[in-house]
Amino acid sequence: MRGDEAVARDVTQETLLRVVRHIRRFEREEDFWSWLTCLVRSAAADHGRKVSRYRRLLERFTIDPGSHSQPGPDTEFDVSRALQQGLAQLEAGDRQLLLRKYTEGASVRDLAKAMELSETAVESRLARARRDLRAIVSHFLKS
Repeated sequence: MRGDEAVARDVTQETLLRVVRHIRRFEREEDFWSWLTCLVRSAAADHGRKVSRYRRLLERFTIDPGSHSQPGPDTEFDVSRALQQGLAQLEAGDRQLLLRKYTEGASVRDLAKAMELSETAVESRLARARRDLRAIVSHFLKS
């Protein structure tokens, strides 16, 4: 976790949740430790992917496609505020769908099962919700 205590705590908590969800008996202690190590590695990788997705989302809203500049701290704050306001302006169903997908990390398959829709229908709804959110955030950032 490169010395980041908060990230280490988050990954540890996620690992413990996975242990509780998938606990089972092991014949040998070495098997248990191998299993636990695998859970920790996958929790850390999932956390890294989540952070990476968030960064890419920020970059999509803050960097002009023709520009090679990187967003600064003030820009990230504006984007974060714009995202919050944009989410608040979306329809409740679209907001919930985006939050489940991008903050909770739900898969399209899980969302489709919960909503009793096809995966294609969920992907279409996600695309529409992202488009609507992008328009609201872009309008806010241009103001």
